[in-house]
Order: sequence, then structure tokens, then C-alpha cells
Amino acid sequence: MVTIETAYTTTEDGFDIAFATIGTGPLMVFVAEDGGGLYCHEAFPGWGRFMDRLAEKRRLLLFDWRGRGSSPKDSATSSE
Repeated sequence: MVTIETAYTTTEDGFDIAFATIGTGPLMVFVAEDGGGLYCHEAFPGWGRFMDRLAEKRRLLLFDWRGRGSSPKDSATSSE
């Protein structure tokens, strides 16, 4: 499987969202049903291979929804 380097972006309300891109080509956003695209790639080898195949011809954006996988439920930068 492709090694993924996780990066983070911060939402307007101060929460961190984990994301990564793999592959090259036209952008395709992968939205996992359970909210954990990065998590699915690592935890489920079948899904990981599927995503790697997509990334052969596309630049695939994977992300974990807030509170799933590598995206924390709470954020230190949150004012609430």
C-alpha cells in the first residue's frame, strides 16, 4: 500500500481535520461512508488497495471527518 503523510487543516470554528492526497492527475475526493477515509486506507487492506488503484490515475483526497480516525473530537484551538 501507498504510504500516506497526514496533514491537518483547521475549520473556521477551530477544529482540526486530518487529510492527505495520494496519486497524480485530476482531483477526486474520497468520502468514506463512516467518515474515516484515512482510517479506511490504513485499517482495511482491501479498501487501501482500492484507493491505491484509484490513485494510479487520479490525485485522491482522503480525509477523516471531525472526531473520526486522525481528526480529533476536540481541538485545543477551539474557543468553546
